[in-house]
Amino acid sequence: MKVIAWIIDQPDWAYANRARAVAACLPQYEHRVICYAMEGFDRLRGADVVVCPDPRLFPYIGTSRRVIVNLNAVKIFAGVRHGV
Repeated sequence: MKVIAWIIDQPDWAYANRARAVAACLPQYEHRVICYAMEGFDRLRGADVVVCPDPRLFPYIGTSRRVIVNLNAVKIFAGVRHGV
């Protein structure tokens, strides 16, 4: 199973809520929600894709992997049926 790692700044704040909402739409992937301020970046190892909220974190996560920067809203999923 492919792994998507979501970097968040605070649990239960905007990036965390967004990660959980989008992850619910993508059940075919394993999701890791990583609060870098509390646990660092070790759990990024082995991730196929990293969703990063801020390019200023690149020195810590590296740019040699697949990185999605700043996915701002789940509005794009409004009205989308799961599995379509």
